[in-house]
Amino acid sequence: MLFRVVRGSSSTSLNLAGRKTPPGLFNNNLLDRSIVFKFPKFEVEADPGRSDRTVPALTSARPIETGVFIPDDPANPMNGGYACYLGQKNFDTILTEVAGLRSVDRAERDHQDIATLNIIDDLPSLDPFLLKIRFEHAARPLPAGVIVLKPDEEKGVKACVARRFSGILRKAFRGQAADDTQVARRILDSLWDPTTEIWTRVLMALGVRDESEHTRILFAIRGVGFYEHLFSETEGVSAAITGYLTEIADRPRDAGKVDPAYVEEVATLRREVLRRFLDHNKQCQTIFHRYDQAVEDFLERNNPATMQRYLTEVNDIFWTLGHYVTALLNCHAILDDCLANIVPVNAIANVETVLRRLRAPLLPRVPTDMRI
Repeated sequence: MLFRVVRGSSSTSLNLAGRKTPPGLFNNNLLDRSIVFKFPKFEVEADPGRSDRTVPALTSARPIETGVFIPDDPANPMNGGYACYLGQKNFDTILTEVAGLRSVDRAERDHQDIATLNIIDDLPSLDPFLLKIRFEHAARPLPAGVIVLKPDEEKGVKACVARRFSGILRKAFRGQAADDTQVARRILDSLWDPTTEIWTRVLMALGVRDESEHTRILFAIRGVGFYEHLFSETEGVSAAITGYLTEIADRPRDAGKVDPAYVEEVATLRREVLRRFLDHNKQCQTIFHRYDQAVEDFLERNNPATMQRYLTEVNDIFWTLGHYVTALLNCHAILDDCLANIVPVNAIANVETVLRRLRAPLLPRVPTDMRI
């Protein structure tokens, strides 16, 4: 678990510990040198008092939780420290004891730090793009240097959203303007700096009557577009991992020199990891196919029911995609690290190590021991 928290990709770990200068994301000094991380749903008792959580904890609708790891030595986080999840029952007590952060009768600076954690908790992953738009959404721009955005990433995400919604918007506003294509483009642009009134009309036209859900739906639409953009770039990633699992890991160079039972144990583990990895890919493809089906039903069959159902569930879909896509990308980061640091990578004992590390992000649950 410590390896994944400290050495995780930018999707799963926001590492503030190793920076020469604290970035100023938190007022509390220990939090500003912590590692905020995302992990699959955990098996600790949830805090019933945290009613501010947007998706109930410990349900299939929220497969990912947010944690904070406070290292004993920020310069050497692999030496260990203490971690807690935002949703666990004793979260407030742990922050008070470990970080000195008060959650009851808290000072304004502490209140701001709790608010910052809650904003981060409202995301399924820690990708810089999502952090940027979520903090902008909360009218709290991130301090300079906290994140580094990839060039042209926002352009790619917008293209994914526009690919489906341009036709929907043209149809929804057909006849209301001389150039419905231009209208559709302006409305799509407003999704990134939302004009509530126009998108209220859009969602109402699509059959989403509950206005209290509109803000969350609009953010989730952007989030789904982001994960679709990421997934579209994972083809090479998937090929590399599948290649390792079907070639190198399938034929350890010293398999003939060890106990056959151990060889079979490693082979069973390899088959499990491959099955889980392929299933994660398939789940993403299924979700995007369902999205395509909803658009097709609306545009080609004049049937808005599938799109209405999709939009009412889009926040859960956003979180589910976050779980699957982040796991796939985390596998790639793990494999890269292993190939660079484990030698020889095709020795059976090392193959087992790599397989167990690849297996970890593909599992649905994690241990409850928070001292890591």
